[in-house]
Amino acid sequence: MKTGLVPRGKQLPPELVQAIITQLVPHDSDDNGWTTLETIKTPSWTDIRSCTLASKMLRGFSLAAWFRVLVLKEASDVAYCTEVLPLVLEQWTRELFCLYVGKQTVHDISGFKRLTRLYLDFTNEPRIWTLPFLNAPTNLTELHIGGHGWLTPMNLCVFASSVPELRTLQLQLKRVWCHLCNLCNKVQFAGFLPESIVYKHGLGLPIHYSNVLSPCRKLRKVVIAVAYTTDGSTTIGSNEGENPNFWADGDDSGTANSAED
Repeated sequence: MKTGLVPRGKQLPPELVQAIITQLVPHDSDDNGWTTLETIKTPSWTDIRSCTLASKMLRGFSLAAWFRVLVLKEASDVAYCTEVLPLVLEQWTRELFCLYVGKQTVHDISGFKRLTRLYLDFTNEPRIWTLPFLNAPTNLTELHIGGHGWLTPMNLCVFASSVPELRTLQLQLKRVWCHLCNLCNKVQFAGFLPESIVYKHGLGLPIHYSNVLSPCRKLRKVVIAVAYTTDGSTTIGSNEGENPNFWADGDDSGTANSAED
């Protein structure tokens, strides 16, 4: 008598099955390596529905892949997940993408037991300064901030210090803080810069970043993506020539005001 059962010893290891299921729900990054709302759009549910019905194990793997990256918009979203799908908080979600749509949008993320990465998207409210989340869990080690148009050192300090175990900080900025004029301005360099610049030991990193991030004792990596134009007069490089990519975070307006004084 023949059955449809797979002989023992010829089944795929659960870890391999889980890896295959994960590939059905990819979460990509853009050309510059940044994760945005566009890159984490999930495929159609029909692409994974059959896996959720095949067996208990496949259903668990499928839902874990589907909810690995969770997008939060309304303040009530966390409470809804807690009531309807508690495993989203307890086991499945590893990354949160928070769309900040107003001052009242504050998410309590303490219940996400396996959360490791948090994205804050300020595209809709680029000048909001209040903290959009509360009670970061201890397993959260990465914070990504994008779309903020007025991220002052004071704001950055509040965001970073709210993640006690922060090890990686990524900032995608439209404007940067100028320590000369105390404003967030668009950066205008005199020509093109290298696509990527790496600073070590704080050398070349605008000093206010080092100052405001100093309380983050476990911070190991800071990535800053800055929009800029090439029609300005600001240049990079130290006077001593020790660091050709040195930039002290000044801009055209601040440099001009400093020269007048």
